[in-house]
Amino acid sequence: MKGKPVVELSDSKWLCDLGFMVDITKYLAELNVKLQGPIQLFSFLLSNVKSFEAKLKLWQLQLEKGNTVHFPTLQEQKPAVTSEYAVLQTVVGAEDFPILRRHALKFASLFGTTYRCEQFFSKLILAKTRLRSRLTDLNQENQLRVASSSLSSDIRRLAKEKQFQPSH
Repeated sequence: MKGKPVVELSDSKWLCDLGFMVDITKYLAELNVKLQGPIQLFSFLLSNVKSFEAKLKLWQLQLEKGNTVHFPTLQEQKPAVTSEYAVLQTVVGAEDFPILRRHALKFASLFGTTYRCEQFFSKLILAKTRLRSRLTDLNQENQLRVASSSLSSDIRRLAKEKQFQPSH
């Protein structure tokens, strides 16, 4: 509420929790960016996730010892205790639910393909504007095929090969 004091902003524990959340969210956003992009192989995506898991384990050990070097926003709040941030939830092991794990891995492979879909829809929106309403379906389909292709074109060479004034 405007003009009313915010009690949480004077609570050092709440500010430490917020600082930790800011830092960990930044790392998750960086991982998210690494999981996007064209031509991402599943092995590359899995490598990024495994690397992040290793970092989490390292940060856990550091936080248990009071080391906040990888959490600058938390560090600014000068927390009295950091071990509470080192408590990671126990993840269910592969041997506990093998079918569920296999199913999850199949869905994990979709990360790279969602990027391509988002890119395609962005190009579709650009191609289909109010000012370009006279495009035929075939013309629009061809435009989108070219826009979503990973092949590069040599426009200069193609233009040279084209005869502009045909003979009568």
